[in-house]
Amino acid sequence: MSSLTDFIGLSCGWRCSLNSGLWTFSIIFSLLVPLHGVGLDELDEPLEKLLSRDPIVVEEGVVALSKMDADTVRSRARRMILEEGKNPQLPAIVCDLFGHVGGEEDLDLLRGWLSTDDEELTSAAIRALVEIAARYPDSESIDQLLKWCVAKRGSPRAMAALVRPNTSDEIRPSAMRKLRSKNPVDVVAGADFLRAHGAGPHQKDLQRAWKKIPKSSGHSARIAIVQALGAIPVEEWTEGSRELLADALENSDWRVRRRTVEALVEVWSPISIDLLLETLPEKPGDPDLFDWHHALSDLTGESKPVDARGWRVYDEMHPSPRKVADRKERPVGGWPRAPAEGVGNARVKDGPTVVFFDLPVLAADAVFLFDLSGSMNGDFGGRTRMEAARIEVHTMLEKWLSLPRTEQPRFNLVLFREPYDDPWNARIDRVFPRLAQLSPKNAQTAAQWFSAQGTCRFAYQESIEAAIEDPECRFIYFLSDGEPWGGRCNDLDRLLKELERVTRFHPVAIHNVVIGGAEKAEEYCEEISQRHSGRLRKIGNASETMSRESRAPQIFTARKLGENIIVNPGAEDQQVEVASGQQAKAGVVSAWESIGTNTPVQVQPWNGFALDEGDHLPVPDGAGANHFLHGTIGDVAMRTTLRQHIDLKKLRSTIRKGATYHFSAWIGGWKKQKDEAQVRVVFFDEDGNELGEDTLGPVTAADRDSKNGMRKRQSEGSVPHASHKVVIELIFDKEQGGSVSDAAMDLLELVISKESTPLQN
Repeated sequence: MSSLTDFIGLSCGWRCSLNSGLWTFSIIFSLLVPLHGVGLDELDEPLEKLLSRDPIVVEEGVVALSKMDADTVRSRARRMILEEGKNPQLPAIVCDLFGHVGGEEDLDLLRGWLSTDDEELTSAAIRALVEIAARYPDSESIDQLLKWCVAKRGSPRAMAALVRPNTSDEIRPSAMRKLRSKNPVDVVAGADFLRAHGAGPHQKDLQRAWKKIPKSSGHSARIAIVQALGAIPVEEWTEGSRELLADALENSDWRVRRRTVEALVEVWSPISIDLLLETLPEKPGDPDLFDWHHALSDLTGESKPVDARGWRVYDEMHPSPRKVADRKERPVGGWPRAPAEGVGNARVKDGPTVVFFDLPVLAADAVFLFDLSGSMNGDFGGRTRMEAARIEVHTMLEKWLSLPRTEQPRFNLVLFREPYDDPWNARIDRVFPRLAQLSPKNAQTAAQWFSAQGTCRFAYQESIEAAIEDPECRFIYFLSDGEPWGGRCNDLDRLLKELERVTRFHPVAIHNVVIGGAEKAEEYCEEISQRHSGRLRKIGNASETMSRESRAPQIFTARKLGENIIVNPGAEDQQVEVASGQQAKAGVVSAWESIGTNTPVQVQPWNGFALDEGDHLPVPDGAGANHFLHGTIGDVAMRTTLRQHIDLKKLRSTIRKGATYHFSAWIGGWKKQKDEAQVRVVFFDEDGNELGEDTLGPVTAADRDSKNGMRKRQSEGSVPHASHKVVIELIFDKEQGGSVSDAAMDLLELVISKESTPLQN
């Protein structure tokens, strides 16, 4: 592991060490066995949890032991280790424990682990040493070991920890050397030391270090320098510091800009107001504008809309030096905060903003994260919680697509997938390798990808780390229905500490949506959002607390003439695995809404309990893996109707001049059975009045010659000139007394063309 990872991306090392092999566990197990001879007590159970192959159980053991008597825990832990000897292969999880309960007596063990070639174990030992050092500020033996880490390991953590009564002056020359290094990690170490020790006399050194950093990299070093300057009282600034901060406000990296705004608020000076007004972003909806606006509001006490024009007027009416408002208490999560508070707030309308479960969502680079635990398949107002999430994401993307192209953001969907049966074999799944530009094609790709995801454990920290691997990720929207249950950190205090570390150089805003979760889960996510300039949206009941738009029908947009405008026309957005001769389980079909109280139909593979067995009609040309199937009597009503709403606004100019439609579908059933299906298209005007309709089917058993399978039905006609919307209805009817409904359809198509264009056959 690189030293950069050691400083800004270090994971809890015990996970990797535990994964290195069962032999490591056998060492600890052999050490624990003698403990039982001493007699069972309250330490035995948490100590045994350290042996688990499950990271959740391991963390439970560490958290429990950290809350017990430190001397007793340390004594038992040392006995456990020393009986085996100082072995460089000892798991880093013990270092995690020593970070909580370790003392000066444990330095001999840490020194041995620090001397190994195991980077994971060494990093864990350094973290433990820094935690112990905070508890023993006057220990000379800890001073010496910290200095050894700086000299031999180049650890920036140890460097920052050496701002101690006995070592600060002694270590300062080493910090200055690091500040002159070309390695961003060394620059961070030097700047952090000066920030804690007193950076005032070293402003020229910080300025020289700033100029040496390559423009295309080194954002962490720039942030560390800005934070060091921000800790200096403004009356002590020397020539060049103001210019450096002005340059930082216009840096190409948004992470540097955001941390600079925060540093200037921390200074709380008229110069802060001057710098912010000089560099004020002009574009409505720019995420930077919200940061500048909130900072200026705090510093001046002025209340204005999120609009550069208002601050320009303030600039003209209040020349420098400007009056600064009384200093406010620094919020728990720092000075940056979320753009706005909810639907209906006037500020939401300033710039290209849409909503996600009532959260204001700027048209800015964002990553959406999801809890895919089994509980997300629970019922939520006639849908699963996962389906409600998918619909909300789709609706939001559609609204984004309606914005002018220049205001459409980049986005991604990311999952940290930790299997239930093998939590150590975790992986990161993404729709796109990096944030992708919003487009109809990318929105459809994202919807299909999301629909195909199966369940896995919910790991919060790892999900955030996966999202911010992309340096352009500015906003995270995390939807879950409970507390995390997976990954390294599930204890809230530990998780908050880790998130503070991993987001220092990536100040992402973290918004949380808790859907149908318990009060404890809401408190958990609210604390995270408050600390990371985000907001929490609580959704307890689908019909009462979801936004009105979420309860309204999902509306798709027809985008091109001459193409099929029906979304998911063959049930291909779902991946279904069913053994031959078996039926798939009924579920929600992507892009189709089940009407009334009817339960959803099935997405059935052609190779399952299908229509291509025995004496059957040919499978339609162009058929995919699946088709629509009504289902069994236990799961469906006598009649089931699915509906899809399609907005025609992008085709309106052609429709007014004259347009035609071509409508087709494959419809069928099973042998002589009388289960039947039909598909209906209805055109509506702007006020919702029906203008015209067309129906295909049913295809009776006689039409199929009593064979399994489907036959194609098609129709053509003129699109009513006043059409603003079209609704597609799939209607499935089960035969009276039948045990199974085999009404089926596939390959739905509705194509709108100019009236002069010949219709396709």
